[in-house]
Amino acid sequence: MNWVIASSATFVKSRMQRVTMTNSVLDSADFTGADLRRANLQDSSGEFPRMSRANLSGANLSNVSFLGPEMEGAKLVKANLTGAEIGEAQLMGADLTGANLTNADLRYADLTDAKLTGAVLTGARLGNATIGGRTCAADSIGTCR
Repeated sequence: MNWVIASSATFVKSRMQRVTMTNSVLDSADFTGADLRRANLQDSSGEFPRMSRANLSGANLSNVSFLGPEMEGAKLVKANLTGAEIGEAQLMGADLTGANLTNADLRYADLTDAKLTGAVLTGARLGNATIGGRTCAADSIGTCR
């Protein structure tokens, strides 16, 4: 599916492995606890999508533009978030092991207790993000300073 408008749609605990929803509008869409392994959401956008406890392992979230996504406890193992704009993301306790966050915008994101082992943060904008209990400097790129 391309160009899906799923604003305020509810996909709570849905099984959506390998679904393709590229270039979609996901304003306030609720994917809480959904199984989105290997889903393709590339180039999608939305304000405040809810993805808490969703399994997005291996998903393609490259170039998404999500404002304030709720992703607490989400599983994003080896997910592709290259160029993703997920400012103000709530990623507390999320598992980003091996995720590719190259050139992602994570400004003001809360990554408290998030697992970042092996995550690629090259060029990622981390200004004012909270990582490991500290707030990154406003001009942090690639590493929290």
